[in-house]
Amino acid sequence: MPFQLALANLKIEFLAEITRSIESHAGYKRILNQLQKTIKEVIKKSKVDFQNIIGIATGVPGIVSYSTGEVIIRLP
Repeated sequence: MPFQLALANLKIEFLAEITRSIESHAGYKRILNQLQKTIKEVIKKSKVDFQNIIGIATGVPGIVSYSTGEVIIRLP
């Protein structure tokens, strides 16, 4: 399952973007580890000082099953 991570400023100008892939059945620990690694990569790529980052948001392309954590209905 591909995921995309981007860093933008408050003017909604994208400073860096990265696309990665991970298996949706990898388990939450592996997914969170990959997400953390990718966040660090996009910050480094953007050359923004970590102290200047005021928030991080995440989302998924559909409806997630609470019990399994998997996307069960993908939206276009």
